[in-house]
Amino acid sequence: MRTFKTTLLLFVLLFSILPLQSQDAQKILEKVKDRYNTVKDYSADITVDIDIEFLKTPKVTGKLYFKQPNKMKIKSDGFALLPREGFNISPASLLKDNYTSIYEKEETVDGIKLARLKVIPLGDSSNVILSTVWVDTEQSIIRKIESTTKNSGTFAIRFTYDEAFLKKFPLPSSMEFNFDVSSLNIPRGFTGDAPKDGEKKKDKKNKLTKGSVKVTYKDYKVNSDLSDSVFKEEEKKQK
Repeated sequence: MRTFKTTLLLFVLLFSILPLQSQDAQKILEKVKDRYNTVKDYSADITVDIDIEFLKTPKVTGKLYFKQPNKMKIKSDGFALLPREGFNISPASLLKDNYTSIYEKEETVDGIKLARLKVIPLGDSSNVILSTVWVDTEQSIIRKIESTTKNSGTFAIRFTYDEAFLKKFPLPSSMEFNFDVSSLNIPRGFTGDAPKDGEKKKDKKNKLTKGSVKVTYKDYKVNSDLSDSVFKEEEKKQK
């Protein structure tokens, strides 16, 4: 009987703590969203450096345009390879659907104290199953994201910031996107020179392939009241 009472007490304590953890995580994420929402629109020059085993491409330069809530355009004459979730760094893209969040613990990464949170989408509409998010609570920005998806493998995104610019806007100076997926299953949203049918047949084992994409951002122009006409062509492509 004493053992049963002890076990019951532990369960009560556990379930009384979980709502507090969820509430703390929610407050942290709301502050992050509030800060990112101060950026109504921006444009930036970008350099994309791709390192993927079965796709070879030179370094590409271009221009990125973004406008709240989710308008985005990439203008480049060269090859571009990156899912929209990589370029769209607004937390609204991660937290646009219903979700639950849990505060795990505090970690120190590169000398910066970060809150590690679990974000679990609710329902079946999201392609993401689970995300781990590292938040700099002092700056209210996301430093790192690791996500597992239903059919696009796993990926991690790490953001680097210019500390002087960060005082004005929560936009990164660079972003590194790492993924680990099947060589026969390029993540949804990717474009480029995929293996030909004959090349696919040679690799029947469906091996996992590691890859990385680094994006460097320069010459930001923030809250310049970008016209919706900038995104018209991109919207037509998506229809």
